[in-house]
Amino acid sequence: MIVLYSSYLKAMLISTPKQDRREYLMGIYIRGIDERVEAFSSDGHRLSKWLITTTYQGEDFEFIIHRDAIEQALLAREHEVRLTPDGTLHTRISKITKLIDEPYPDIDKGVFSRISLEPNASDNPLINCHYLKDLYDIAKLLRTNRSPQFWPVNHPKDGVGPVVYTIEGVDDFIHIIMPMREDSSRKNKALKTIRNVAYIDFDN
Repeated sequence: MIVLYSSYLKAMLISTPKQDRREYLMGIYIRGIDERVEAFSSDGHRLSKWLITTTYQGEDFEFIIHRDAIEQALLAREHEVRLTPDGTLHTRISKITKLIDEPYPDIDKGVFSRISLEPNASDNPLINCHYLKDLYDIAKLLRTNRSPQFWPVNHPKDGVGPVVYTIEGVDDFIHIIMPMREDSSRKNKALKTIRNVAYIDFDN
């Protein structure tokens, strides 16, 4: 079985919407391939990645576990939840299976092929303050007393791209936030343009 730490599951749920017309986003995508097990969650504006293990020896798998199943498993208040490659979550008192039968976007091509995890001295992006609070919540869940380290990452298409955050420089968990962007089609008297949060482009 694969060990999933409850604190990390809670951190992943921060980026998982409770309601979304794209049902595949309403869960955590987990895949096991080439000895690595990784988890991803996103609401389209934010994305979290968790490198669960690099020593997996079983058959390759991929599925999306619905957030309802994860929340139910967390109700057991155990330090860890165990996962089998069929997508079942195991606690000491229950077995929970609720998968989302939809394909997840090609996250490698759409996101990770276009970012770098090296520090980048590009211009400071404008970040929604509510998303910055997520970083504090994640750091608290992962039991760190340090402030999250972060750096901006350029988007190769238009020069404005995601901001990658790491906790204490550890690469088993990263959190990506899309910056604000100006919408020149919507104007008001107070602001020249309305600033909206950019979306993660999964398709390109």
